[in-house]
Amino acid sequence: MSKADEVYRWLLEQFASGAIAEGERLPSEPELARRFSSSRPPVRQALARLVHEGLVETRQGKGSFRISSQRGAAAAQSDIAVLLPFLSGYIYPELVEAAGVAIRERGYHALFACSEGSPAIEADILQRLLERAPQGIIISPVCPTPAEPVPNLHLLQKIRAAGIPILVLDHELEGFSSLFLDDYGAGQEAARYLFERRMRRAAVVWKEGHRPFYYRKQGFIDEWNRLVDAGSSSPVAEELLLPPGPESAWTEPIRAFLESKLRGQHLPLAFFCANDTMALAVRTAALGLGIKIPQDISLIGFDDSPLARISEISLTSFRYPSRQLGAKAVELIFDHIAEQPYSSRIKLTISPLIIERSSVLSLPKEEPL
Repeated sequence: MSKADEVYRWLLEQFASGAIAEGERLPSEPELARRFSSSRPPVRQALARLVHEGLVETRQGKGSFRISSQRGAAAAQSDIAVLLPFLSGYIYPELVEAAGVAIRERGYHALFACSEGSPAIEADILQRLLERAPQGIIISPVCPTPAEPVPNLHLLQKIRAAGIPILVLDHELEGFSSLFLDDYGAGQEAARYLFERRMRRAAVVWKEGHRPFYYRKQGFIDEWNRLVDAGSSSPVAEELLLPPGPESAWTEPIRAFLESKLRGQHLPLAFFCANDTMALAVRTAALGLGIKIPQDISLIGFDDSPLARISEISLTSFRYPSRQLGAKAVELIFDHIAEQPYSSRIKLTISPLIIERSSVLSLPKEEPL
């Protein structure tokens, strides 16, 4: 458990026991830092989390105070909660900005939270939101592969039963309104895109733990194998399943895969990666082995992240329309808020656009014998 989590949980215990009463001042940042043998930043993280959850307020020059339950309940009447795997970096900042603007324009308060992709952290946040009862919740939940259950489905169902509208982002979840990309269709389009450019050996790179990755992978494989069965002598698409954990854990498996294919002279001519981070990991490993892009291998990512747009990288990628999704999610959750009692379901699928750059090569047509 991190120092920030220790401080956060200790303060919640103080609230629950009444050791810190409603309206009472919390220990100062230096006092909390000394108590937990910590620096100030983790203490500030814990306090910021409590502020976001409407349990604490900070008064300039006076410190942090526990908010009364009546004030907290009143504040929740104008809250729209947005729970995402991450709030900073990669593709989420634009979504957060667009959603925040759209929520504020309607006179409401945006309450952002981050699950860090952890079912346990997500469960804790959802339980707090259930107690706080905001006007609506937009969530990109932790969802593994389709064969596995959604870890916190019971909490989402409990929140919905309490009459709090929920919009599920990035996933189609039965019984809930959903806004998501056609990830399977994007995988199919990636296969067609490479096949049309006469790539005849391909691999797909993905990792478990995020359902869209599975659908992107499966769409690619199904379409590639369909194209092969249609009369081509090309081999089926290969899979490179990356291990769980941090990106640093991907380096050796990717390098080993490329080296084995080089030894056997069966290097795939193209790689479709379930997101840009994976594509850049393949790019780094390939360049380290003297494999050129796109001369030796073509590369497609997913999300069109800021890194993909750097001129030296110039990665062909499917666009994750962050701003569009953020604004549309807010529009849909307010449709539900306006509908009392809240009952109908909405399912909206967006087809991602492929952004062509210089990481894919079109091979020349085969000359007739």
